[in-house]
Amino acid sequence: MSSQSQIPITRLPVEILSLIFIECPHIDSTFKAQTTPWTLGRVCRAWRAVALGTPELWRIIHLNLQELSNKGAYSQVYASILSAALERSAEGPLDIHITPRCNSIESLVDYRPLFEMVLDHCERWHSFILSAGRSRWVKREVGSHVVLHEVWTSHIDATRLDLSILRLNKDRKLSFPLLEEVKLDEAEKCRNTQRFFRRLRSAPLLTRATLSQSGDFSLTAGVFPQLKWGRITHLELTGCSVHEIMPLLGSASFSRLETLLLQLGLFYCWPNDVFPRHLNALPMMAVVLPKLRRLRIPLKDPYLSVVCANLKLPILRELELVMGGCQSDMNAVIRMIDGSGSPNIKTIVLAHVSMMEYTIKRLLHHPAVANATRLELLEGFYAGYLFDSIASGELLPKLKDLRIGCINGPLSLPLNAMKRLIETRARKGSGIRSLSITMAHRKSRVQWAEESRTLVAPDCMLSVDFVHCEGGEANVVVGVIGIIHLLFRQDTMLDKSIIATNLEENMPTLDFLFTMLESYDGFTAKNMKKHKLHETVRLCADAPVMPREAEFHIKERAKNLYERWERASLLPRRRVMPPRHS
Repeated sequence: MSSQSQIPITRLPVEILSLIFIECPHIDSTFKAQTTPWTLGRVCRAWRAVALGTPELWRIIHLNLQELSNKGAYSQVYASILSAALERSAEGPLDIHITPRCNSIESLVDYRPLFEMVLDHCERWHSFILSAGRSRWVKREVGSHVVLHEVWTSHIDATRLDLSILRLNKDRKLSFPLLEEVKLDEAEKCRNTQRFFRRLRSAPLLTRATLSQSGDFSLTAGVFPQLKWGRITHLELTGCSVHEIMPLLGSASFSRLETLLLQLGLFYCWPNDVFPRHLNALPMMAVVLPKLRRLRIPLKDPYLSVVCANLKLPILRELELVMGGCQSDMNAVIRMIDGSGSPNIKTIVLAHVSMMEYTIKRLLHHPAVANATRLELLEGFYAGYLFDSIASGELLPKLKDLRIGCINGPLSLPLNAMKRLIETRARKGSGIRSLSITMAHRKSRVQWAEESRTLVAPDCMLSVDFVHCEGGEANVVVGVIGIIHLLFRQDTMLDKSIIATNLEENMPTLDFLFTMLESYDGFTAKNMKKHKLHETVRLCADAPVMPREAEFHIKERAKNLYERWERASLLPRRRVMPPRHS
């Protein structure tokens, strides 16, 4: 008997082994030898036979041009590899993923044969993804405003890429009978891109679209690609203001739309007293989305209040609020819920929301949200008050699933508050069914695992993941400084009335942050300057109005911290001399 036949996994039926292969993660480029299909085929003769006889294993075609050489000598090799993958995929549907090279426009000519080969099989496309690569931030001036503009390093290449593969003879017919999903990291308005979308209008099964824009949107007609929006059930838009999509939602028929995900790609930093007056005066129209069940909306969008006032979502079930702080108008979201009739929201997701713990409590008190069974807190700062309110049954009495994802940024996870929540709800017979935690750990993994076990209740399923975070207590204080600095920095004061209202409501959280600062005394003069400690507490001390000052004395405490750190920064750092040996 051969040694190969004695290996247990080789005795599995071919059908089962084939299913296992299909479930293996499939990442990276089709042209890399380490990719799943090629790796499985090199293990042994039996596995190679199964891999070659499993067409589903070869149907993910990833043209990652960043992994390829642009030397002409390799072009035939790449064409041979791609041809083999396409042949082994049989006649099944293909998932096409293209990642262009960064800053290398000329290289597109070298890869045109590969694009043509993929395009020859367009009738088999199941999904088409065009990735833009890494991003960077640049500052631009728009009138008297400063705009932080997210630019994909390959965005020029990406635009030309989708044009290059589609610049065909007019006589050539393209059809996409199997295409269900399209993702483009570039959706700029230009003739060839619009030509591509006109071709997509003939795709009878297209229901999911993700469009990311790194250029400038405008309110001119035709800025958004023209698809048959009446078929779309899932729409994700990144890189535009939510106000800019309202004309699209109002003019097109979205009778089947079930998911709408909006994400900011441009962050506006407006000077004082410029923002609210003229932007909120723009005309709007009521938009009713009768089948929408999931909505993601950025709280930092400057048009938030106007948009929320005009959205009607009668059967909303999942609400995601992202990128929020004391500058965000949560009342606008509450008014949107009120204006939608009586939605029964079952899932609330809060991501990158800080300094709004008490404001969030007010949202969770709303009758449309009170019966939610799932809560996700992903990134942001929570001192623990929210967990205590849930533990007491004051909030979300029917909550069953709780997910905590790296909240507090660099700050520590409020394990004690979470423990009280789990234990109290378990005693009341309304226990949490599942608790999922992703934490940025500074302690050893073993120590975190020991502490997290204290959170487990008898009927609660616990899942804990770790992401590495450098630093210790100093990083905690830096995180606190960052939150306070963002809160009082003048160029983020978009609407003083909103900030004043939110700040007054959330002063206990600010008090908690100052208590953390006052208990730490480990910064050097260099670190104080690097992390803007003096500047931050000075902003607090000089704030023209500080809500509930008589109760929390924030301005006075900020002044004391400033003087303490000022004295510390003037003292030379003591050198620790090694002991002398006799």
